[in-house]
Amino acid sequence: MYGLIGKMKTMPGQRDALISILLDGVSGMPGCHSYIVAQDPTDPDAI
Repeated sequence: MYGLIGKMKTMPGQRDALISILLDGVSGMPGCHSYIVAQDPTDPDAI
């Protein structure tokens, strides 16, 4: 099993657009048990 936790900064105001891109096509990732993209509660431009 493998896990990765990271933080990514987006261009100002583009967080929701990037989250949408990252979540598009998740069902096509064979063997992936959990794919989570979360918003940083302290930074409006980070996930």
